[in-house]
Amino acid sequence: MDMTHRMISKILFAACFVLCLVSCKDKNDNDVQYLPFQESENSLWGMISTSGEVLFKGEFKEKPTIARDNRFMVRNANGMWEIYTAEKKPQRIGTEYANACMFRNGVAVVAERGKCISLIDTDGKTLKLLDKIDGKDVDEVESYSEGYAVFRSGKYYGVIDDKGNKIIGADYVSITPCSDGKFIVLGKKYEKEVMMMDFPENLKHDVLLKHDVLDTSGKVIFTISSNKYMDYGQGFHNGYLDVYMDAKGERCGGIIDENGNVVIKPSARIKEIGQIQGEHFTYNNGDGWGLMNMDGETVIRAKYDLLHFAGNGILIAMTKKNEDVMEFKYVNLNDEAIGDETYDAAFPYDVLDGSHAVVKVSSSLYSIVDLEGRQLEHLPDIVHIAFSEGDTSVESDYIDIKKLLIDLNITEQGVDSLTFSSTTRQAARIYASTDACNWRHNSDEPAYSPEFFTVSDHLYYWRDISGIQPSIDVYFTGELSKENYRTKRVIDYTYGDWYWYHDEKIPTGFSFTNARIKSFKVEFEQRGRLYCKLRELYNELSAMFKKMGKVARENNGAVVVTLKNGKRALVAMKKDNVFALWGDIKKVDDIDISSYKDVKEMTIHFKDGNYFKNILFDKYFCEIDSDDVIIDYDL
Repeated sequence: MDMTHRMISKILFAACFVLCLVSCKDKNDNDVQYLPFQESENSLWGMISTSGEVLFKGEFKEKPTIARDNRFMVRNANGMWEIYTAEKKPQRIGTEYANACMFRNGVAVVAERGKCISLIDTDGKTLKLLDKIDGKDVDEVESYSEGYAVFRSGKYYGVIDDKGNKIIGADYVSITPCSDGKFIVLGKKYEKEVMMMDFPENLKHDVLLKHDVLDTSGKVIFTISSNKYMDYGQGFHNGYLDVYMDAKGERCGGIIDENGNVVIKPSARIKEIGQIQGEHFTYNNGDGWGLMNMDGETVIRAKYDLLHFAGNGILIAMTKKNEDVMEFKYVNLNDEAIGDETYDAAFPYDVLDGSHAVVKVSSSLYSIVDLEGRQLEHLPDIVHIAFSEGDTSVESDYIDIKKLLIDLNITEQGVDSLTFSSTTRQAARIYASTDACNWRHNSDEPAYSPEFFTVSDHLYYWRDISGIQPSIDVYFTGELSKENYRTKRVIDYTYGDWYWYHDEKIPTGFSFTNARIKSFKVEFEQRGRLYCKLRELYNELSAMFKKMGKVARENNGAVVVTLKNGKRALVAMKKDNVFALWGDIKKVDDIDISSYKDVKEMTIHFKDGNYFKNILFDKYFCEIDSDDVIIDYDL
């Protein structure tokens, strides 16, 4: 069961130890050249090299990304990514992008507004359009790791190389980023278990999951089975992978090699393994963090609140002085302090060029130190410094709205596979086929069994169509099902020829009712590739309903239509969604559409230099700046 939660658990772990997020530089990825910084709280952003040389000051209102391949990115006033040259007077190259990952070895994954995903070079030239792979739409591509990127088509994942060529087909429900030339994957047959991640209490405990470890050709090296290991780490490092066993309810951590052989036998003294570097690894024994070698010998006692590799045989050690104060220092493998200073925060050397690191020397000032822990001289004031690399993954921004509405099968009679004449039994079966009822997969009864619909006169589910997830509401005239009983007469007591009794209702099962569908609602939320397309969507959807009947009332944000079948429809646009409601709804004269007049789609906005989209389920970990990291250190 725990293996199905691998992604969630590791994201939570990374949120607690954000250093892991900013120091996972792959062995084949090029170094960071420049970092964005501010000299004062409200100043414009500039760029400084990893060795402390200022490239330029006070140039950008919004926070840029770090620079690689002499390129960096920054959001413009419209929230679009722009790419600039990393030089004294930055020059914009290429066009603007809705989504973009930072360059890795001269290649970046991007998506222009309204277009498919593509790979570009440092001049902004398109290297390859990633519209389809194996005839299927490419919906998302993650950032490159070791020259490979995980892509998604619909619900399934595959792998491409840095030229956009398919290496592994989209045949898996999960794939880890490439690590040490390997991928850890979970096949399609476990799709139901993966969907149940949101409802772990309902997942059968006897489920056997088998994660395959693949090489870069897609060949299986070995398999990790959940009957042996309950969980595993984020990927391979130096040929090792941390794994976990459940010993009578106690979590035991260990290490295996790249062929699945045990190197460190899982032990209760290891609750969690943080990082593996060379022949050492950081571990937590439940009381603190320490360091071990591959012989299982303790090198640094588990005494720190955080111990993290910084590169070049150096570690970052953190101790909480109290609930509000944390003290950071650099130490070597012998636990000897490097330099005489301690810091409010310290970051890994391998985040940058391997020879320099960022430290926070006070509550409002950052600095850069060398491998000896010495602060560089002649640095400008640095009140903010950031490590953003743009988006962690790029979603396609292309959508064929007409095709979306056709595929959704919207008609005056219904939507999807349902019509006004559909029975409650038929509606339940349609609902049971969707992701909305994943929580029922552990029941011995089918998900469409009438026992699940006794208190509901409304169904809500969603469909995934070309990466868009419109929600569908189905409203009924009454509850979909009922519980049935037989009556048993029970004698309470007798007195002579007299007796007293009561009738006891004994459940005999459930059955569907004759309730009918009275209305449908389809709603499209402003998220993903629908961002900045609500007006176009409204125009297409309203035009579709106008063809189904006669316009009774209309303004520029809503329309009421009397349908040919005698029912009524309302199509409207809000600032963050577009919806259509039709059926036996209010009479035309009672439908007020004034609130939809002159409505405008909500646009992105910036807050404190961080990028936000006011949409549900936005990308997680889009940007991490140094202040965010400090907060997350608080365990």
